[in-house]
Parts: sequence; structure tokens; C-alpha cells
Amino acid sequence: MLSPQTLSFPETLLGKTAPAQDATISNTGGVTASLTSESVTGDFSITANTCGASLAPNTGCTLSIAYAPTVSGNETGSLKIVDSAGTQTLQLTGMGEAPATDGQAPLSLAFAPQAIGLSGPHYR
Repeated sequence: MLSPQTLSFPETLLGKTAPAQDATISNTGGVTASLTSESVTGDFSITANTCGASLAPNTGCTLSIAYAPTVSGNETGSLKIVDSAGTQTLQLTGMGEAPATDGQAPLSLAFAPQAIGLSGPHYR
């Protein structure tokens, strides 16, 4: 059994990584389960894994998943666990956010010649 069924990551700036969240794989059966593979899709990664090649009855292990967006907007992915019971899937969601930018306009100002002691019109 894989829990939770979904991990939702907060808005994360491009080039940064959201704090990892944990998913637990549990063997609630009466026999040892073989764990064949764990994989993620999208801009998500496995950052820690306490699982081995097998999982004893009534035990669990943990995978930590992080999100590091490379594009702006909503993103989805999945964590897939293949074990002796089949394939289990956990949905992953996150939102990449572009960093703030700034600019100056106009890039220069030109003032007409002025007589000393007088002020010209104000420019914005």
C-alpha cells in the first residue's frame, strides 16, 4: 500500500527546490513483498529512500520526494513503485513560479538647455 495517494508541493521559484515530502510504502500482507523499482516523472526526484529489495510483513519504508521546477505553471508527475503485488502510483503536483524581474524605462532622459537659476519642466 502506498500513502498518501497525492503529494502537492507549494509554489516554487524556478531554480529552487521545494522541501521534500514523504511517501510510505507499507506491506500489510502476511508474506514478504519484493520491491523491484521506484521511479518518478516530471520535475520531481527521490531524495531519500529507506526501502530495500524486500519488505517484511506488517512493515513499511519511506521515500522522500522533492520538487525542483524548470518551467513556470502547474506541473504533474508520478511516483511509481513496482513490487510483487503489482504497480502502485502516487500522483505528484507542483507549481513553478518565474522569479520577479525589474526594468527601467526610459533608459535615459534628455533635458533642454536651461538658463542658470531657472528650472525646466519635470520629467517622469
